[in-house]
Amino acid sequence: MDPDDSPWDGRFDRDAFVANRVAYLAKALTDHTVWKRALDGAGEGAGLAVAWVDLGGGRHETVVDRAFMRTHLAIVRSLMADLSGCGDVGTLALRGVFARQLNLMDDGEVG
Repeated sequence: MDPDDSPWDGRFDRDAFVANRVAYLAKALTDHTVWKRALDGAGEGAGLAVAWVDLGGGRHETVVDRAFMRTHLAIVRSLMADLSGCGDVGTLALRGVFARQLNLMDDGEVG
């Protein structure tokens, strides 16, 4: 990587950062809601197998259980903190993500 292309070289695109964090947070909240409902429905000590394919075509699996959910919640909180740290732009973005999440829950699209 050319040092001039480093993300820490003083050129910071706040809009791109906020858009990135909004996308990750929206996905993380949806995943968290779906997984929590599935675990709650399966009972105490339950686990889910979640599979995905990475950009290189490799297949991966992860067990989603209560311990995983505690760690995943820390990621959600970190994304929220990133957006909060962006001032008014980030706060508005957070409100938009949560409004969308609440609408999805009301419409039954999540879980």
